[in-house]
Amino acid sequence: MKLISCNRCGVVFDQDNINFPDTFNHDTGELIDKNASWNDALNKYVPKIECPVCGADLIKEE
Repeated sequence: MKLISCNRCGVVFDQDNINFPDTFNHDTGELIDKNASWNDALNKYVPKIECPVCGADLIKEE
């Protein structure tokens, strides 16, 4: 179990039970902007979804 929380509303989610989308199109290799957020610490794009409670971005932690 890996818990993450929404930075806007504070609701806590189990990241292991969230189906995060692919960040890149498998056929073309292009970035899917609506599914990705840049992570400076990792120096790469990571998956994101909208918080089902408030609509803020929930970023997958690696």
